Amino acid sequence: MVPEILKECRTRNIGLIVLDPAYKMEEDDSNEKEAGSVRKLLRHIDRLSTELDAAVLTGAHFAKGNAAHKEALDRISGSGVFARDPDVFAVLTPHQGGDDCFTVHTILRNLPPIEQFVVRWKFPVMVREDNLNPDDLKQIAKPSGKGFRRRPPSDFVFNTLKELPRLGADVTNPRNLVFSGAELREAFEKAGHHKDWVKDLTDLAVRDGQIRIIQSPTRGGEKFYGLPSAIDAWKPELFRLVEADRAVNRKTRRQEG
Repeated sequence: MVPEILKECRTRNIGLIVLDPAYKMEEDDSNEKEAGSVRKLLRHIDRLSTELDAAVLTGAHFAKGNAAHKEALDRISGSGVFARDPDVFAVLTPHQGGDDCFTVHTILRNLPPIEQFVVRWKFPVMVREDNLNPDDLKQIAKPSGKGFRRRPPSDFVFNTLKELPRLGADVTNPRNLVFSGAELREAFEKAGHHKDWVKDLTDLAVRDGQIRIIQSPTRGGEKFYGLPSAIDAWKPELFRLVEADRAVNRKTRRQEG
């Protein structure tokens, strides 16, 4: 198909080529879930862009399930190469504002970042809805004993850790400035959010530099979560406790020997 597209576009001085959906460019024996097949397809797309000096826009569809439960890069069906190869990646995810409303999330390789925003389809164009919160993605509610629970705000982990220590806690004790994994899950549950969100939102907070994680080399590999300054304060105390554990273990082994 590529030679035909090249031939047609050269005669028309085309500046933008739209391939929607991209998988229609695939060969019969290719598989959109296999990275090798997708890389081959993307090489064809690169060829179109390079030889014609044109931009190429491709469309893709979401995987099954609730897209709001996934990071933007992971919402696209098939191999992750689809999402990680483009210079400009834009995802339109259904928003709580209605069936015609979407959050726009962009990942830009060579341009300054753009904050998420919301658009609404008003024929024949999309119109920005700056009064809507882009984090309010459309949900498939999860049942619980207290009814349905929505997705926590993206900054929930940061704001929760920022409020430490707990009321009345000793601020001079660095342990009171961090959460263990169990304590963080408990914070989600107390706020009415499902603990399944813990990993996604902690990964997001770490990526944005809002929080840090430290893992104990002993004590079952327990992880602790906190603001960067809190982790810096807790780290020497944690390793002091680890060394004390090791000393006790060495003493026990000598006595048993």
